[in-house]
Amino acid sequence: MNSTLQKVPVRLSEDQRSFFEENGYLIVPGALSDEEIAHFTRVVDELAADDRVRCGTEADSNVEIRNAIARSDELLPLLDWPSTFPLMAQIMGWNIQLTTSHVFVRMPTPGVESSFKASGWHADGPNPPFPEINGVRPRMYAKIGYFLTDLSEPDKG
Repeated sequence: MNSTLQKVPVRLSEDQRSFFEENGYLIVPGALSDEEIAHFTRVVDELAADDRVRCGTEADSNVEIRNAIARSDELLPLLDWPSTFPLMAQIMGWNIQLTTSHVFVRMPTPGVESSFKASGWHADGPNPPFPEINGVRPRMYAKIGYFLTDLSEPDKG
């Protein structure tokens, strides 16, 4: 797979930094090309199919795979993907470590309330959370998520 992304390091803009500080997340449109989306969708579909067989679940069941990178080396390039990782490093600092990786497959469920299995935004990490230092809670965890299918309308994804 040849990446169509530029090799120039991505810089976090002031608008992105402000948005992140206010909302706690960023959206990076075009982080993956159509070719890359097709590649990673195939990888995820293969992992999901294997997981369904291993667990004895239906072919259209939802899948949650923890530590997914250990299950497929083909996901490894996403760790330092050139359109996303530099942004994370600029937000979190240089000392970044992988603690886990997930693959979630949620099948469309027509007729089911859209809030089903919706966990909403939440902070990962220790419970209770780290204490504040000078009124600020330290950033200890962050995720980069890649949505490989269209989630802009109900029953998509």
